[in-house]
Amino acid sequence: MFPQLAPTLHPMLEGIFHVIVAWALLLLGFVSEDNPPRKSSLPAQPFLIATAFLTNIFYLPYLILRAKPTDNLLPPSTALQELGESIYLPIFSLSVLGASAVWAVFARPEFGDLMTRFSSFKHIFSSNILAYSFGVDVLTFSLFQSWLVRDDANRRTWRSESMKRTAIQSTLVPFLGLAFYLIQRARHATLAES
Repeated sequence: MFPQLAPTLHPMLEGIFHVIVAWALLLLGFVSEDNPPRKSSLPAQPFLIATAFLTNIFYLPYLILRAKPTDNLLPPSTALQELGESIYLPIFSLSVLGASAVWAVFARPEFGDLMTRFSSFKHIFSSNILAYSFGVDVLTFSLFQSWLVRDDANRRTWRSESMKRTAIQSTLVPFLGLAFYLIQRARHATLAES
């Protein structure tokens, strides 16, 4: 509300923060697995609240600890599930990634040219606890992305060679791979067919 009172942060640090938030949004692509509701599933709301106020990583334990589904996946029945299955979710996250990259490189000219700001960012990244936490988020999301994509593709019975190749390739590149997988998944509409 009062930009003149807000702290001025390094634009590269801000860019990474927004990429991590967009990456966490991509994980909503796996919420459709709660349809039909699981008999002994954990409530998602406490995990989502903790994610919003503490750290993005809180959503990952929910994806692991919730009960296994007893039936095949069904078409989405809630607005959140529809968003998770929508092609607009990965497209929006990719636009946040692009805007964050532009912000990191060009925002706040007082931080200097690209080499100057990268040098100062390296110093921040080696000494700032917030930057450490961003690094942990990136590493954790990268590791979980591989497991979540493979699990999701198996549950959707992706049997053709091209679909299997898409799933495997999607595990190799952090963030972009997950966005690519969700775009391909939405195009194939496998949830409604399974």
